Amino acid sequence: MGWFLSSVQTIKDATSHDPIACPRGWGEVSFVGSAWFIPPMIGIDRKCPIGGVNSCGECSYASNPDPVRLTEQLTALQALKDSGTLSPDDYAVRRTAVVRLHQVRPGRGAFITACVLTPIGVLLALVGTPLGITVHAGFWAMAGAGAILLAVSLSFWLIARSAQETEGTD
Repeated sequence: MGWFLSSVQTIKDATSHDPIACPRGWGEVSFVGSAWFIPPMIGIDRKCPIGGVNSCGECSYASNPDPVRLTEQLTALQALKDSGTLSPDDYAVRRTAVVRLHQVRPGRGAFITACVLTPIGVLLALVGTPLGITVHAGFWAMAGAGAILLAVSLSFWLIARSAQETEGTD
């Protein structure tokens, strides 16, 4: 079995690449080779260690909010506009794209948390209440836990909603 693992390691070494600058601001990233074997298939992929995708265009990983890098990019963009390389319309489009790439969406995590907690809370409340009434009074604790989860998910949803409204006013 050692020959197989050494063969896989050889393939991984052969598929490794020189580091490139991550367009999302996470510094130098080196795509690594990934080999897999499921009889009768063999596959070799190239994966980003940060986003886990094959190319930067497929990446949905959050950008690194580095203000220094954003300032450098906006300064370079302004220089292109000042030299006449970019028209004012092109400058506006590219500036918007650069700023959006660096934006952090504050309410997204709260919204995802609310989406995860709500079904669990509903399930616990809907199952715990009838069981508490008919089977045993101890199931009321399950219904109470469901109600608490629903309250927490509501608060996370409100946080996400207020962050979305705040973001829209900027």
